[in-house]
Amino acid sequence: MEEFNLKRSEIKKAVRFATDKSSEPCFLAAWSYSGADDLGWADVLCEMGNTNTGEYVNTVHLCVYMNDRRRSFVRDAR
Repeated sequence: MEEFNLKRSEIKKAVRFATDKSSEPCFLAAWSYSGADDLGWADVLCEMGNTNTGEYVNTVHLCVYMNDRRRSFVRDAR
């Protein structure tokens, strides 16, 4: 499997979504990636933490298009 790292813009999208959804300041605590599908889409699960307390807030599902990373978007939060 090739090397994969989240871009700064993708991290900002996940943090912004988690902050809006939880009404708390959030940060990216951890993320997991299992590879891209046949169409070039990768599912990335981002665990978000509260900036003030460090506690878990939610998991944001980020969809990343590997051929054009600017097209990545947040699908939902759990």
